[in-house]
Amino acid sequence: MWLSGCPIGPDLATLPCNDAACAPSHWVVFELTRGGSDPTEGWRVRISASCVFESYALNVPGETQDSLPPGPPLRAVAARPAVKGELAIARADGGLLLYDLGAKEPKQTVVLGAVGLAWSQDGQKLAVVTRDPNRPAEQAHQLGIFSPQLDELDRFALDLPLSDRDRNLIHERFVVSWNADDSQIAVSTTVACAPEGSACDVFVEPVCVVVDLADRQTHRLRLFDAYFVGSDVLVTTMPPPGDGPLTPPLLQGRVARVRLSDGQIVEARPLIGPRFVLASDASAGVFVAIDPLITTLDNVVSRTSLRTADGRRKSPLGLPLGLSPDPVYSGLLPPSVVPADVGLPALQAAGLATECP
Repeated sequence: MWLSGCPIGPDLATLPCNDAACAPSHWVVFELTRGGSDPTEGWRVRISASCVFESYALNVPGETQDSLPPGPPLRAVAARPAVKGELAIARADGGLLLYDLGAKEPKQTVVLGAVGLAWSQDGQKLAVVTRDPNRPAEQAHQLGIFSPQLDELDRFALDLPLSDRDRNLIHERFVVSWNADDSQIAVSTTVACAPEGSACDVFVEPVCVVVDLADRQTHRLRLFDAYFVGSDVLVTTMPPPGDGPLTPPLLQGRVARVRLSDGQIVEARPLIGPRFVLASDASAGVFVAIDPLITTLDNVVSRTSLRTADGRRKSPLGLPLGLSPDPVYSGLLPPSVVPADVGLPALQAAGLATECP
């Protein structure tokens, strides 16, 4: 459902943001990247903040060409803001790996069929979307809630879609987002498809399932890439009216702020400026967005910015996402954004960011 309404004010991307929450210095950004141009060089964790830029190698056991399905070898990464800090990673074969910050080897590995994950705001629960490939797609997905030690605490059935029903292909990864008070979780399909030739390169079906943990109700909405920026507000890619899967060219430039009530959309307003949402922190009401493309004489450049829930930005966040006319569909893993007041102490406890105050 797309509700009519003008964009919020003028071009908010050009206005200063007076809200301290959208200052990049208040955040720590975690990215998972290849170690170099050669894929065999392995993965690296890249950490950036106002006072530090760190990078260290990460071993992902079991990651071989023979053992993994087509597409990106990793599905998701999430940083946990805790005393020492942890990274949770979903491998393409469904394996879930837990790492202490700064550690090269995982401290725990379990195969769950993981295709998406996110830590709660308080860092005490890990939400994992799982898929059983032996069941029909509409019955194959569940949402598991786990402790930091990966003990299962709860489980919910999810009705998530096929990418292309005619080709019997299912989505390779999902966006998972907790709301500000950890009472709801949004699980949505993403328009950030895997590289060409994999399962999600032609049609994408817009589905977002909002799970209310208190009353155990689930609500199905027609949204892509839904990230909470409050207790009942999402920033999302809104599809055009109609039913069924869509092709990626139809999806650009439709980022909107959506307000929910009882699991239903009661307000949706387009945001001028952001093209695509990469991450959010619901408790602070901020999100990371891909900005409009900038064309130069030599190439097309895409940058990212940190924005408040109304779409305004302070300054470019400067995530090095590379140069590509279509970075949204390049298969890159979205970053994980953690508040600096908990992120920096976690890094320092892990022996990183020692030069930070």
